[in-house]
Amino acid sequence: MEQVYKTIDDLSEFIQQIIENGSSEELQLLPELVNALSNLISVSSLDTNLHFREQLREESKNLLPHQ
Repeated sequence: MEQVYKTIDDLSEFIQQIIENGSSEELQLLPELVNALSNLISVSSLDTNLHFREQLREESKNLLPHQ
């Protein structure tokens, strides 16, 4: 997952550079690049949500009375 976060940072920086200094050809790529960035963020969010759900499940087991 660490690689996904690094890719998000790198892609964000690349998009920013295109916005600031890009040629017209590069600017035409922005919708696809932003979509790719959005997909990566979605993947990282799903992983984060899964991690928290697993953590809550474990903690809730500790709260239940032992049979």
